[in-house]
Amino acid sequence: RDADRTLQEEAVCAICLDYFTDPVSIGCGHNFCRVCITQLWGGEEEGRGPGGGGRRCRKTFPQRNFRPNLQLANMVHIIREMHPHPQRLASPKRALCEKHQEPLKLFCEVDEQAICVVCRESRSHKHHSVVPLEEVVQDYKNKMKLEIKEFESDFELLHQFLIGEQVLLLHQLEERYEALLARQSSNLSQLEEQGATLGRLIAEAEDKSRQDGLQLLKVRAPSPQSDLSSLDHAAPLTLTLLTVCGSLSLADVTLDPDTAHPHLSLSLDRRSVKLGERRQDLPDNPKRFDSDYCVLGSQGFSAGRHYWEVEVGGRRGWAVGAARETARRKEKTGGPYQKREIWCVGANGKKYQALTATEQTALPPGEKLRRFGVYLDYERGQLCFYNAENMAHIHTFNATFRERIFPFFRILAKGTRIKICT
Repeated sequence: RDADRTLQEEAVCAICLDYFTDPVSIGCGHNFCRVCITQLWGGEEEGRGPGGGGRRCRKTFPQRNFRPNLQLANMVHIIREMHPHPQRLASPKRALCEKHQEPLKLFCEVDEQAICVVCRESRSHKHHSVVPLEEVVQDYKNKMKLEIKEFESDFELLHQFLIGEQVLLLHQLEERYEALLARQSSNLSQLEEQGATLGRLIAEAEDKSRQDGLQLLKVRAPSPQSDLSSLDHAAPLTLTLLTVCGSLSLADVTLDPDTAHPHLSLSLDRRSVKLGERRQDLPDNPKRFDSDYCVLGSQGFSAGRHYWEVEVGGRRGWAVGAARETARRKEKTGGPYQKREIWCVGANGKKYQALTATEQTALPPGEKLRRFGVYLDYERGQLCFYNAENMAHIHTFNATFRERIFPFFRILAKGTRIKICT
């Protein structure tokens, strides 16, 4: 098939792109239709010398003359009978020159545009470097292949980088997972130890409960200090178990603006308080503190066990705890908390104390905290304070509760802020 197509191409005129009609040969040996070469030479304003030039090889001749090629005419006649139309005419239609309506087969390297064979003979491109369009297309294809190879190389580098990042992230996740497993195992071990301790305490209590009255009288009652020490040891576990089992009510504590001293500034969510710049013009009511910078919580407790956490900031002075509903609020007394039925822990300058109407207990410097928990057991008459970070015991008040108990907060000076944790 390739040989057949080549034979057809040899029978096609390079000017009209159709089978030769009355073919003639010019001085360079190339063949054209008599009409095509005559029109081309006659239409040129300038020849190549006094004669003419070859259309394909661009050689110049002293005279424009040609001779008939009868052998080629006979061969074209035979090929025409075998193939009425040239094979190239049956091929996909090429783009045509807008000016001459000829196929764009050449490429001008100077003007960087595709041109036809007629444009090649014009003044605009006569002295320019011209190459076949197919060669230019092939060059561009080769360049594209090289660029594609470069893109593939860059993509492979990026792919390897992403694989490395993936391996690194997976390794980090595995390390974190192992650390979490180790921490979980440690927590489980601690919980098992605490469970065993609680089991021993329960067994001991059950054993004592089965003793008769005489034996119980013979048992030496523990001193308040030893009882407090035992409670301190079991308090973190007790609070944890009560919270998990749901028997401990987690108090949703907010501040009551009707009890706040006019100089106090409460946050919009009523969970933090500080000393304001000036005294506010607020309506007076029996609930409001007017002598000390104090405020109570909105919720009061008359039964059950309750726990809340408080965060303090600043070193100028503060106090937090609980107060009876009937605590006096309108008169300034000789002592800061006398006759008020208020139990609190606070700081004033370098002093760090646990205070009530009749008791002032200095706390060790190491117990200065910024966040601690307050635990109220109404029926047992206990108000306990703990380090909220590790549940270490700070202090416990023992009292008899017969009315509602409210969370209590006091600010001593500017620069101090108290926040109820959620």
